[in-house]
Amino acid sequence: MQLNKAFYLYLTFVAILWAIIWWCLLINMHQYFSAVFYVLTGYYFINKILMKISPYSSKILFTVLWPIAYPVLFLILLFKRWDTVNAPDERAIAQSLHPNEQLKFNVEGADWYAYSENYGTSEEKLFVKFISTQIDALKRQYKDAEIYLIRNELDYWLFSPVDGRRFSPDYMLIVNDTVNQEMYYQCLIEPKGGHLLVNDEWKEEVLISLSDESSVIFDPDEEDDEGYKSFLKEVESMGYKEIKCLGFKFFNSDPRGETDFALDFRATLPH
Repeated sequence: MQLNKAFYLYLTFVAILWAIIWWCLLINMHQYFSAVFYVLTGYYFINKILMKISPYSSKILFTVLWPIAYPVLFLILLFKRWDTVNAPDERAIAQSLHPNEQLKFNVEGADWYAYSENYGTSEEKLFVKFISTQIDALKRQYKDAEIYLIRNELDYWLFSPVDGRRFSPDYMLIVNDTVNQEMYYQCLIEPKGGHLLVNDEWKEEVLISLSDESSVIFDPDEEDDEGYKSFLKEVESMGYKEIKCLGFKFFNSDPRGETDFALDFRATLPH
């Protein structure tokens, strides 16, 4: 019984001591307490087994191994936390100030980009940089049209006609001839990392199918609110000769390469 009392007193002291250290070093406390829980659980069951074998074995566990467990645990989690802290999320890096020249691009100087900065993934940054190489050609092709690239912040959803799954494409490229009302194109594009190509293949199939299997109608449903109904009437009254929703293959730099997307991009856009 005395051993057990001493154990709990010692445990309380050590737990408080290491909690203070972790707090001072701004380490993730959730990781700390989770690790402590598993160590305590393991100690409890091991101690039970050793007590049945020999009280002396249990005493060795308490006096020798237990004092070592906390420092080792601390060093392991400290290293893990340090490695995480020193591996910044790509989305925390502004594209205009990016240290990697392949990803760096002056976003603020792009009047066709709807935002003053881009904090997307590396694939999204490469995509924005790719569009910058296409803008002049698009402006020549669609004279008098406004061209904007917009980040879709979960405002626009697509549904799979096969099983109803939905997703939100990352970008919309708008080609809007406000002068002559010749065309209004809404191009839906999704940059995709190579590790997600297979898993998200169904999304690409939905995007590719849009050009041939979708149409734009102005007939409101009974459930639509009055604001949306008036919006449909206003757009319809503008008299656009062509309104299309276009979808493209995934933009992927590796393993497919940007050329794969570029070919589909130029082929899908109406000429």
